[in-house]
Amino acid sequence: MYASDHPAARQHAAAFVRLSCPTAGRAGVAWMALATAHRAAVDDWIHFDRYLPATLPQGNTLVVRAPDFLIRHYARALRRIGLAVRLSPSKRRPSRRKRPQVLHLGSSFVVAEEFLVQDQSAPRSRLSP
Repeated sequence: MYASDHPAARQHAAAFVRLSCPTAGRAGVAWMALATAHRAAVDDWIHFDRYLPATLPQGNTLVVRAPDFLIRHYARALRRIGLAVRLSPSKRRPSRRKRPQVLHLGSSFVVAEEFLVQDQSAPRSRLSP
C-alpha cells in the first residue's frame, strides 16, 4: 500500500489549477514538453490524457486544468523552453475529509480513502434451500 503522497492518490485530494500558455506557433514543442514533464512527474500512475490533450492544441493557446502538484511540473517544463505561463486557481477545491491511499495489486491499483481487510479463512455456514 502507498501513502496519500503517492501521485495516484494526490490527484484526488489536491487543489486544481488552470494553466494557460500562448504557444506562439510552437504547439508541438509545448506538447512534447508537457508529455515529458508528465512522465517524469508521475510515470504511468496517472494516464497521460487524464489532464493533457491527447493531440496537439489547435489554437495558439494551450490550456490545462490539473492538480496543483502536476501543474507545477508542467509550468516548469514550458518555462524551460521559453514559453510564458499563467496559472490561476480553479474553483474546484478538494472535498475529501480523509486523504486517499493506493493499494497496488500486480499491474492494477485501487485508490480509496479506506481499505478494510477481513479474515476469510473461517468456515462459513451453508444456507439450506
